[in-house]
Amino acid sequence: MKYLKILALLALACLIPVIAQAQSSSMTAVDANAIPKLIQTVSIWIRVIAYTVSVGTIIYAGILYIGSGDNPSNSTTAKNALKAVVIGLTIIVLAEVIVRTTLGFVTDSKNQVGINSILHNSP
Repeated sequence: MKYLKILALLALACLIPVIAQAQSSSMTAVDANAIPKLIQTVSIWIRVIAYTVSVGTIIYAGILYIGSGDNPSNSTTAKNALKAVVIGLTIIVLAEVIVRTTLGFVTDSKNQVGINSILHNSP
């Protein structure tokens, strides 16, 4: 429960710039290409963080497995951690495929939103 409160406070702290911009009188229109670029940028950051965590977990599992010796519970913990990393990496790769496929449908080859390029380039 304590961690949930801390997480909620961090989420609210992240919203402070958004709230400050919402109160500003000089709001700018969002470019149609901004949303796919934002999705792509967020996807890249999530992948980098996830790959870093997975490498750290693999190293931890390896050290735990090497140091387990005669203790079968540490060996089992290390094997379970390694299985979890493999499953997590599979999910990360599949999520990236989904994001790229979705962005491929939404944007055209010039990385512009497909419906706008169709409407403006129609004969």
